[in-house]
Amino acid sequence: MTSIVICLVVVTVSFFPLSARCANAPNRVNIGAASASSSMLSLWAAQEQGLFAKHGIDAQLILIRGGSTLVASLLAGEIQMAFTSGVSVLGAAAQGVDVKMLSSISSRVSWKLIANPQMKKTEDLRGKRFGVQSIVGSTWMYAMLALEQLGLEPKRDNISFLPIGDAVTIGHALEAGRIDAAVLDPALSRRLTNKGFSQLVDLAKTNATFPGQSRRSKSTNEASAHQRSECR
Repeated sequence: MTSIVICLVVVTVSFFPLSARCANAPNRVNIGAASASSSMLSLWAAQEQGLFAKHGIDAQLILIRGGSTLVASLLAGEIQMAFTSGVSVLGAAAQGVDVKMLSSISSRVSWKLIANPQMKKTEDLRGKRFGVQSIVGSTWMYAMLALEQLGLEPKRDNISFLPIGDAVTIGHALEAGRIDAAVLDPALSRRLTNKGFSQLVDLAKTNATFPGQSRRSKSTNEASAHQRSECR
């Protein structure tokens, strides 16, 4: 955790190389996050321990649900940095949007496929409902990776995806029986397995790789130009 926090602060400080030339007031930085999950612990820890302030950064952590909405807020200038999975930034870059991934916590996914307590084996997932935050979002991508590990294919095996909300909302929906399965972060997975829910796949123990939680910004050229105008 310490190394992750240090990485975040170093990346954020390097994003503002002209701060020493500006006024003594801290640089205000709006950092958006796509969901409230254990993955955000590094951001909260950096804020609580005063690491941003120590380096002259007035960091405002803003929850903007959904990776696509987060990227749109970044492009609109409402936030200067975004903290989310690699899915949304890769999708935006593929469409020609000028965004940069500055760093990534890990190339591996630690989320787990959790299912209704009655589901104990792969065959039980056929014809079932998976909760996701959005189609082609990070939770959908992790679900696809988990299904691939089990040899399942959504169309062939009649598996449907229901947009529910962020990971916490998906966990509540699974617990209430509104969906049959979902891929959740380690903290939510642990809470549900302690209540008897089944863990069918642990992506951290597979060979599945994908950019994990990352920090991104608009084009570094645009950011530098903005900084120069702020210092005038």
